Amino acid sequence: METKYTLGLDINRQQLRSSLQSLPKNPPGRADSLANRIYWNKYELHFGADLTYVYQKLKIVAGMPLVYSRLHTSDQVPGQNRHRSGIFFTPSFSAYYDLGLFTSLAAVARHNSGLGEISNSFTGYIMQSYRSLVRNDGQLPEKQDRSYQLRLHYRHPVHAVFLNIGADYFQNKTNLLYGYDYRGLLTLINSYRIDNTARGHRFYAQLSKGIEAIHGTVRLNAGYTGSTGNRISRDERVGFSDRSFRLEPALDVKIGSLGNLQYSFRYMQGRNTIHGGGRGPEPIRSGSQSTRLNLFPAKGVTFHLAHDYFYFHVSTAGRRTAQFADAALTYHYKTMQISLNYDNIFNTRQYISASNNETSSYYSTYTLRPAQVLLGLRFKIR
Repeated sequence: METKYTLGLDINRQQLRSSLQSLPKNPPGRADSLANRIYWNKYELHFGADLTYVYQKLKIVAGMPLVYSRLHTSDQVPGQNRHRSGIFFTPSFSAYYDLGLFTSLAAVARHNSGLGEISNSFTGYIMQSYRSLVRNDGQLPEKQDRSYQLRLHYRHPVHAVFLNIGADYFQNKTNLLYGYDYRGLLTLINSYRIDNTARGHRFYAQLSKGIEAIHGTVRLNAGYTGSTGNRISRDERVGFSDRSFRLEPALDVKIGSLGNLQYSFRYMQGRNTIHGGGRGPEPIRSGSQSTRLNLFPAKGVTFHLAHDYFYFHVSTAGRRTAQFADAALTYHYKTMQISLNYDNIFNTRQYISASNNETSSYYSTYTLRPAQVLLGLRFKIR
C-alpha cells in the first residue's frame, strides 16, 4: 500500500465582456441590458490523500481530496457583488486488472461537487451564434455529479486488431431547475430553486482491424445513450427521456504510392419522450456518407476529390436529402503553390437539418453559395 498526500491552491480568474450594437437606423450606442461585464474569481484550497494498492495483475487507486472553494462574482452592469463558499469532498476510485497479454479491464467511480461556472453568471444578452440570442438570470447552482465507468480493452498489434467496449452511468444533481422560453431567435433562461436530478447511461463499442491485402483499415463504432431529466416548460415541471443510437463504419485504403481512399458512413436515430402523456418531439433518423480521394500522380501534384451525402427523416416532414462535391488540383514548385478548386460541383443551393432538444423539434435551413471555380497562387518572399 502506497499513500501520497497533496496540498495545493488553485486560482481561477475570468472575465466576461460582451455587448450588442444597435442597428444603424436606431440611435448609436449600446444599451446596458444588452451588455455583460462580469468578473468571476474562484479560489480553491485542496488537501487530499491518494492510496495505491497493487497485487499481481490488480491495481487499485483511491483518491480522497477535500476542497475548500470560495467564489466571488462582480456583475458591473446591474452593480451586483456575490460571495459563495463551501467545503466539498470529491472522492474517486479506480481499479485495473489484466485479463491476459492483450486484454485489460478497468472500472472507475467519481464524485464531484462544486459551484457554478461563469456561464451561469451573466444576466445580459449573449449572441451564442448568428441565430441564437440567450439571456440568463444569473443564479449560481450548486452541483453534485457522480459517474461510473466500466471499460474492456483488447489490443493485438500483430494482427492489428483493437477493440474497446464500455458502459457508463451518470447522475447529476443541482439545486436549480431551468426553464426555457423561446421567442424566435431569443431564448430566455429562468432558474427555479427546485432540486433537480438528471440520470443517464451509455454503451459503446469501437473496433479497428488492419487488412494487409488492401493496405487499409476497417473501423466500426456503435453506441447507445439514454437519459432522463426535468425542466420547466410553459410554467409547468416536465419530465423527459432521451434515447439515441449511432452506427459509424469507415474504411481507409492506401492505393499504393498513388494515393489513398477514405469512406465513412454514419447512421443516427433519436427519440425524445415527455412523461405524463405529453406529445414529445418527432423521432429523427439521419445519416451521412463521406468519400475522400487523394491522388499524387506526379511529384508536386495533388488531386483531391470529395463527396458528401446527407439525409434525415421525420414523420411530419418526410425525407430530406442533400449532396455536395468538391475537387481540387494543387501544384507545388519550390516556394510556389498553384491551386485550382471547383467547389459545390452539383450546385446545391439549400441544406436543411433537423434536431431535437428535450421537448421541441427544430429545423434549420441554410442557403449555400453556388458552384464556383477558384484559381489561387501562393508563394513565399524571402
